[in-house]
Amino acid sequence: MTLYKKITSVDDEKDSIVLFTSLLLRYPEICSLNYYPQENTLKLIFILCGNLQKPLLNKFSDELNISIQAYLFFEKNETPREIIINYDYESELTRVIITRDADTLTQKEISLIIKLLHVHFKKFLFSEEKTIFAEEDLPVQDDYIKDMLENLQPESFKNEIIALREDGRVLIFKQ
Repeated sequence: MTLYKKITSVDDEKDSIVLFTSLLLRYPEICSLNYYPQENTLKLIFILCGNLQKPLLNKFSDELNISIQAYLFFEKNETPREIIINYDYESELTRVIITRDADTLTQKEISLIIKLLHVHFKKFLFSEEKTIFAEEDLPVQDDYIKDMLENLQPESFKNEIIALREDGRVLIFKQ
C-alpha cells in the first residue's frame, strides 16, 4: 500500500517563493513583484527611464488590455478577473504597475506583456543584465513557470510577498 503525503502550506509557500524568484530571473525587465494572497493578485512592476507622456502610456494601456483579453479568450476561453494598469512618476522615472489576478495569469501572458513593453518603450525600458538562462534553457524555464503559476495557492500565505531586484540579487520579503 502506498501512502501519499499531503503537501503542506509551508511547501506551497516555498514553491511560490521559487516561482517569484524564477520570474525575476527569467524576465530581467520585471523590477519587482508584489503578491496579495487575500485578493490572489500579482503586481508586476517595470521601470521606464524618463517621465513619459500620458498619451503614449494610454496607448500602451489600451493595447495591452485588448491583447490580454484576446489572448485569454482564444487560449483559455476565459476573461480576466482583474487587469489594472497604473503609472507612478518619480524623478526621471516612470513605473509601470500591472495588476493581474493570479487565477487567469499565464506565463505566455507575462511574455506578451514584456514583448509589448519592448515594442512601445524599447529605448526607455529598464532591464537588468540579460537573463541568466541559456537560450536553449528558456523553454524549460517557461514550462516551469507555467506549472508554478497554475499551482499557486493563495491560502498558503498569511502575508503579502514582495520580490525585488537589488544589485543583481533577488530579494523576497513577507509583509
